[in-house]
Amino acid sequence: GGAFDITVGPLVTAWGFGPRRLPPEPPPEEELAELLPHVGFRLLELTDEGVVKKDPRTQGDLSAIAKGYAVDQVAETLEAEGFDDYMVEVGGEVRTGGHAPGGGPWRIGIEGPTPEGHTLYRVLPLSNLAVATSGDYRNFYEVNGRRYSHTLDPKTGRPVEHAGAAVSVVMEDCASADGWATALLVLGPDAGYDLATEKELAALFQSHEEGGGISVRQTPRFEALFGPAPPR
Repeated sequence: GGAFDITVGPLVTAWGFGPRRLPPEPPPEEELAELLPHVGFRLLELTDEGVVKKDPRTQGDLSAIAKGYAVDQVAETLEAEGFDDYMVEVGGEVRTGGHAPGGGPWRIGIEGPTPEGHTLYRVLPLSNLAVATSGDYRNFYEVNGRRYSHTLDPKTGRPVEHAGAAVSVVMEDCASADGWATALLVLGPDAGYDLATEKELAALFQSHEEGGGISVRQTPRFEALFGPAPPR
């Protein structure tokens, strides 16, 4: 638990990835130590009226599921209006309904993690399913030769440092897929894969290898839906 936490807002800002983009520079240790006590779901209380912050310095950041939620809202509106065949995409997160023109499933591309973000790794045939991807290869900066990703571990307050590059999750709704993709990326390719397999999630993990290559691992559920992973 704790890999997905909407109270990371102060940490996101401190690392320069918030709405007010700060100069790319890691925050001092003292600042992180001061912020961490104000991060955590324990500081939120759900009531009939909404969410109450127990700590005034706690700050929410819903960006990890915002695009997926927006996709679902559009998709559900289309369904309510009688549209059975659709494909909705917001910022790379996708939900499909019915069939594509021509009668087959929608064909949704999965990127390979490169700094350019334009390498097509795989195409998934989707119908009445959603796919969301979290990755470390687009939103990052480097200082003194060290790379800092926008994907933060709520427990440490720091960008993740494992070999995980991207996680794609396929589910019926896009908000859940979006949240799970973030959590699994934070956990990393080993712990994330184990949890995804335990939860029977359809997840595809792409990881950095020494020498600049990318390795791929997919859960049994993902392979059951889409077959073996193609070679890179």
